[in-house]
Amino acid sequence: MDVYHLRYLLSLTFKKIMPIRPIKQLRSFVEDLGVLIVQKRYKKTLALLAAKKRLRVLFLVNESSKWKMKSLYDLLAQSDLFEPLVVLTPLTSVHKSKEGDIGYLDSELLYFKKENINIIYAYKDKKYLSLKELRPDIVFYEQPWELARNQAPLYTSKFALTYYMPYYVSNYGNLNLDINLRFHKFLYRYYVLNHDWKELYKKHAKVDNFCPIGHTQLDNFYLNASTSKQSYVIYAPHYSFPHVKNLNPVNYATFLQNHRLILDFAKKHSNLNWVFKPHPKLKASLLKSGFSKEYVEGYYKQWEAIGISSYNSDYIKFFLDSKALITDSGSFLIEYFCTTKPLIHLLPTYPLPPPFSPSKKIFDTFYKAYDDVSLLGYLESILLKDKDPLKEIRLKVLKESGLNNGLVAERILKDLKHILKGERK
Repeated sequence: MDVYHLRYLLSLTFKKIMPIRPIKQLRSFVEDLGVLIVQKRYKKTLALLAAKKRLRVLFLVNESSKWKMKSLYDLLAQSDLFEPLVVLTPLTSVHKSKEGDIGYLDSELLYFKKENINIIYAYKDKKYLSLKELRPDIVFYEQPWELARNQAPLYTSKFALTYYMPYYVSNYGNLNLDINLRFHKFLYRYYVLNHDWKELYKKHAKVDNFCPIGHTQLDNFYLNASTSKQSYVIYAPHYSFPHVKNLNPVNYATFLQNHRLILDFAKKHSNLNWVFKPHPKLKASLLKSGFSKEYVEGYYKQWEAIGISSYNSDYIKFFLDSKALITDSGSFLIEYFCTTKPLIHLLPTYPLPPPFSPSKKIFDTFYKAYDDVSLLGYLESILLKDKDPLKEIRLKVLKESGLNNGLVAERILKDLKHILKGERK
């Protein structure tokens, strides 16, 4: 009997005869027991893998915009010791047809094939394929939610080691969502940005499986330099603006308060090389929040008339060849910080939860625009007058963070090789 069935039977048995608090304690006990079972599985798997000459590594992916491990994939593909394979699967919400059409997987498959990546579906005839059928030794995950049961770490731990490198960096909010979900507890290894993040997570986590190693997405800024004489100004608005019909765990998007000002500034200074890079969910969020289709489409078309509008996942080239980034998007903040270029951080007029301590060090090197006055001031001084008084502070913090200290993919490759050598216990 696995831990899922045990939890279910216990819930049926005790739900009506025990108070809520003992039930929660019992569930916690069962979950802790599950962690012990999973850890024993990993010890057994490690012993088996140490005797192998080649390891099969799966990357579980649901959309290309979240694919941030290409530098690792490329290194593994060049090695005789590993066989990398990207496995494409839809989120459970898409599977249930609540948020999208499953047909999008076909276009995602084409994207990866164009990148010369070995990829297959893990979803067929409206059913999730068990990852066991693909015979993995290692499985990499990119997000903790909406995973099919036969593709989640608890199940996968029966036959493979599970690794996690989130496609995003969480900067605010409930830390438990990043470290204490059942997903996190059942992982073999959780790669985090640096020692600051590990110490923060260890302090609050119930399981310590953290390894400070960096993020493979940052390899793009270590490997590549600017290849163009263009100097792009990027506006990247997030979709999480506060609205009764646009509920989100955090509401740090500022689109409602400044989208007109930024567009008007861009029109007035169209000589700048503008790139409009909205979050993929922004348009849908605006429409469901009551904005007319005419207004939303018109806003997007006005940006298309001014410069480049980027609606796909290929944004690294713009970051590398940019002058500055204007954004409230959480996942872009750490990435763009590594370019060493100025970032205008759009902040809402209402207070946000304080950022986690490692993020705060980085955020303090950004130009914080809380209102129209501060935003317009930064647009003029940075974009028109080329002023950047925080540059030296930014370079100092970047050096201290270690986020640009060599290739992350190489460090992960070295870490994985320890398995074959039997050096992991």
